[in-house]
Amino acid sequence: MFRAIAALNIAVAAPQVVMRMQLVGLALKVVLSYLLIFGGFGLPRLGAVGGATAPAIVFWALLVVAWAHTRLDPFYRRYYIHWSWPQWTVLRELLRLGVPMGLSYALEATSFTFITVLVARLGTNVMGGHQIVANLVALCFMMPLSLAVATATLTAHAIGAEDDAGAQRTAATGIRITVIVSAVLALSVWVLRGLIVRLYTSDFAVAAVALTLVPYLAAFHVFDALQTAVGFVLRAHKRAVAPTVIYAMTLWGVGLVGGYHLAFRGLWGLPWGITGMWLMQSVGLALAGLLLLGVYLRLPRMPARRIATS
Repeated sequence: MFRAIAALNIAVAAPQVVMRMQLVGLALKVVLSYLLIFGGFGLPRLGAVGGATAPAIVFWALLVVAWAHTRLDPFYRRYYIHWSWPQWTVLRELLRLGVPMGLSYALEATSFTFITVLVARLGTNVMGGHQIVANLVALCFMMPLSLAVATATLTAHAIGAEDDAGAQRTAATGIRITVIVSAVLALSVWVLRGLIVRLYTSDFAVAAVALTLVPYLAAFHVFDALQTAVGFVLRAHKRAVAPTVIYAMTLWGVGLVGGYHLAFRGLWGLPWGITGMWLMQSVGLALAGLLLLGVYLRLPRMPARRIATS
């Protein structure tokens, strides 16, 4: 429910509202997590249960604050947010876009998270090294994700204004910035890989596995940034089915299934292990990015409008 309000603010170019709320929510979550896990200030020591209780409290608090903000701030009166019975024409449009978008998110997330399930049989050292680099991927992904959301929002605004040139210019600029920033970030992680891995673990065996996967992280991240940026631009154009089909073929077909085959069965030789999974995920993301870019470049363009001058 909070995400719905957050999406509204992003769509109307007011992301700073969500940022402020989430920064306060993060601080509250850190304090509550510590107090409920370890006890303090009269609160019981709940351990793992406390770790689960704290975010539940924080998300409910965020929802209450966000809802109150939309009701009290005059800025939102123009959108006429009110209770009404279901409007099937609106719901049909939301489902037409929302269902394939939800499937594409699910395909994208599970294609990567399922690697953890598959590599569990490779031992605790491999699992630990994989988890370190997977966490780094998740942290690095926040940058291209934020840029992609901003690009899609501004592109959608231009589309709504029937400014085709502006939409193309915004999309191209956003995609370029996302890829360049992600390449710099990936290079930084590569250069500082030893220091970063040492922050995660002092176990030499786990660190060795993590260090072998960092090169794949660098390629993985750049391709991930490309497909994320282009995918969001396509959603701004209300193209949601094509990304879903592409993700199914590349991230699941090539990345997950191909990665499993290379990791445990090999290719012209011995199995590749965890590096095979990461290699094929990188290949799958590269294919996804290029195919999505091809779909975007083939989109029909709006005819140029003649502007009357007086």
